[in-house]
Amino acid sequence: MQTTYPLRVQAIRSKGQKPRLYVSFPLALAVAIGFKTRWSAIPPLVTMLVAAFIVHAGDGWGKQEFPILYACGFLTLVFTDGGRYAVDTWLKKRRR
Repeated sequence: MQTTYPLRVQAIRSKGQKPRLYVSFPLALAVAIGFKTRWSAIPPLVTMLVAAFIVHAGDGWGKQEFPILYACGFLTLVFTDGGRYAVDTWLKKRRR
Protein backbone atom coordinates (compact mmCIF):
# COMPACT_ATOMS: atom_id res chain seq x y z
CA MET A 1 0.00 0.00 0.00
CA GLN A 2 1.50 3.30 -1.07
CA THR A 3 0.88 6.40 0.95
CA THR A 4 0.07 9.59 -0.90
CA TYR A 5 1.12 12.95 0.43
CA PRO A 6 -0.01 16.47 -0.35
CA LEU A 7 1.54 18.07 -3.41
CA ARG A 8 4.03 20.22 -1.49
CA VAL A 9 5.43 17.26 0.41
CA GLN A 10 5.72 15.21 -2.79
CA ALA A 11 7.65 18.03 -4.42
CA ILE A 12 10.48 17.79 -1.86
CA ARG A 13 10.40 14.00 -1.58
CA SER A 14 13.01 11.91 -3.36
CA LYS A 15 12.00 8.61 -4.89
CA GLY A 16 11.81 5.84 -2.35
CA GLN A 17 12.34 8.12 0.64
CA LYS A 18 9.99 9.34 3.30
CA PRO A 19 8.96 13.01 3.01
CA ARG A 20 11.07 15.56 4.83
CA LEU A 21 9.66 18.81 6.05
CA TYR A 22 12.56 21.22 6.11
CA VAL A 23 10.55 23.91 7.86
CA SER A 24 9.89 22.12 11.15
CA PHE A 25 13.34 22.24 12.72
CA PRO A 26 14.27 25.87 11.90
CA LEU A 27 10.91 27.16 13.16
CA ALA A 28 11.12 25.12 16.35
CA LEU A 29 14.62 26.51 16.90
CA ALA A 30 13.37 30.05 16.25
CA VAL A 31 10.58 29.59 18.79
CA ALA A 32 13.01 28.13 21.33
CA ILE A 33 15.44 31.06 21.14
CA GLY A 34 12.71 33.67 20.76
CA PHE A 35 13.44 34.92 17.25
CA LYS A 36 10.29 36.24 15.52
CA THR A 37 8.33 34.20 18.04
CA ARG A 38 4.85 35.24 17.00
CA TRP A 39 5.40 34.38 13.34
CA SER A 40 7.50 31.30 14.04
CA ALA A 41 4.85 29.78 16.31
CA ILE A 42 2.07 29.82 13.71
CA PRO A 43 3.19 26.86 11.51
CA PRO A 44 3.78 24.54 14.50
CA LEU A 45 0.37 25.63 15.87
CA VAL A 46 -1.30 24.66 12.60
CA THR A 47 0.64 21.37 12.53
CA MET A 48 -0.50 20.46 16.04
CA LEU A 49 -4.12 21.33 15.25
CA VAL A 50 -4.00 19.16 12.12
CA ALA A 51 -2.40 16.33 14.11
CA ALA A 52 -5.07 16.54 16.80
CA PHE A 53 -8.23 17.06 14.78
CA ILE A 54 -7.50 15.46 11.40
CA VAL A 55 -4.81 12.81 11.79
CA HIS A 56 -5.97 11.52 15.20
CA ALA A 57 -9.65 12.39 14.81
CA GLY A 58 -10.87 8.84 15.35
CA ASP A 59 -8.25 7.77 17.88
CA GLY A 60 -9.82 9.32 20.94
CA TRP A 61 -8.54 11.62 23.66
CA GLY A 62 -5.39 9.60 24.41
CA LYS A 63 -3.83 10.41 21.03
CA GLN A 64 -5.24 13.94 20.80
CA GLU A 65 -4.14 15.15 24.22
CA PHE A 66 -0.50 16.01 23.48
CA PRO A 67 -1.07 17.80 20.15
CA ILE A 68 -3.81 19.90 21.78
CA LEU A 69 -1.54 20.66 24.72
CA TYR A 70 1.30 21.75 22.42
CA ALA A 71 -1.14 23.79 20.30
CA CYS A 72 -2.21 25.69 23.43
CA GLY A 73 1.42 26.54 24.15
CA PHE A 74 2.05 27.74 20.60
CA LEU A 75 -1.20 29.74 20.65
CA THR A 76 -0.05 31.42 23.85
CA LEU A 77 3.24 32.37 22.18
CA VAL A 78 1.39 33.79 19.17
CA PHE A 79 -0.49 36.21 21.42
CA THR A 80 2.14 36.99 24.06
CA ASP A 81 5.50 36.98 22.21
CA GLY A 82 8.78 35.56 23.47
CA GLY A 83 9.26 37.45 26.69
CA ARG A 84 12.17 39.01 28.53
CA TYR A 85 14.88 36.57 27.48
CA ALA A 86 13.95 36.26 23.79
CA VAL A 87 16.34 37.25 21.03
CA ASP A 88 13.76 39.74 19.75
CA THR A 89 13.79 41.58 23.08
CA TRP A 90 17.58 41.71 23.04
CA LEU A 91 17.56 43.07 19.47
CA LYS A 92 15.01 45.77 20.39
CA LYS A 93 17.13 46.90 23.34
CA ARG A 94 20.24 46.93 21.19
CA ARG A 95 18.63 49.22 18.59
CA ARG A 96 17.91 51.90 21.19
